[in-house]
Amino acid sequence: MCPPEAFSGATGKPGACRMAMKRIFVDLEMNPVPREHRAGLTELRHEVIEIGAVTLDEANAETASFKRFVRPRFSETLAENIVRLTGITDEDVADAGDFGDVLAEFAEWCLETGGADFEIYAWSDNDLKQLRREVRRKQVELTEACETMFANWRDFQRVYSDMFYLSQVMSLTKALELSGLDFEGRAHDGLTDARNTADLYRQTQDSEQFARLKALIDEMQRPHTTALGDLVDLSGWDLPSE
Repeated sequence: MCPPEAFSGATGKPGACRMAMKRIFVDLEMNPVPREHRAGLTELRHEVIEIGAVTLDEANAETASFKRFVRPRFSETLAENIVRLTGITDEDVADAGDFGDVLAEFAEWCLETGGADFEIYAWSDNDLKQLRREVRRKQVELTEACETMFANWRDFQRVYSDMFYLSQVMSLTKALELSGLDFEGRAHDGLTDARNTADLYRQTQDSEQFARLKALIDEMQRPHTTALGDLVDLSGWDLPSE
């Protein structure tokens, strides 16, 4: 991702990235851990049950995708609301790999498709916090590929906010709506959410779309309107802090 300083302050148009690299967009789906398995409020409250991701090449074209279910350790059945929300069933995760194996597989995939120089993006920092928390709680020994993946992890929600000088972060759905993009596919599917995040990224790399969006956001942030308050993303704020 081009950092905010790579954008021209005079024109509001994207500038050329200093480095050409591949970018991976990822999304996690999770299931709550039953209370009897929680060891205090700062311990694990959710388990990853799906990892979805896409890789974009230097021209921002999708070149690879990743979708794996993860078998939860602490739940024999998925919560009913999670099944309704994600469409993931007990049958989907019953024969899936455990967290450590799927995480290692995903990290290897990132290195294979991302090459020697890549960055990985999720919408907000909650997914990275979840992975690190689950690694600690389940005592997963990280592979070298996992360490590299974590080192290259970025928060696209924060980058997006900085890019447009937003005072408050925005949900992915609202950011897509504001950009004039329709959410493609079923929400809360890991691969679908990752693809939609990648679509939003592509728009920030288009000079005309970026200028249009920046003008719209600037107008919304003027003192005479309160519309931006409707775009605040409060999801995930109940997660324990690191």
